[in-house]
Amino acid sequence: MVVDRDILAHQLFTGVSRQHLACSVEELAEPWQAITPPRKPNKLALPQVHAAREEARHRHSSKRITVEHALTDHKRSKQLTRWTHR
Repeated sequence: MVVDRDILAHQLFTGVSRQHLACSVEELAEPWQAITPPRKPNKLALPQVHAAREEARHRHSSKRITVEHALTDHKRSKQLTRWTHR
């Protein structure tokens, strides 16, 4: 079955304008985008640049570790419920 996406996205079919739909998609997509740590500066960069990168890297890893621990706790409890059959 071939579905025409233009028809499904039409305002009369969905009741939502394209602009509103585009804004909603952008709002939902932004929190799911990956945030990468800052790139390493070259050897000739000033010491302030190296210090700023280390600080930014530390902030990034602190946030990432918090999220990873929360996900790990969830996975661990899920494994325990499967193992104990409860």
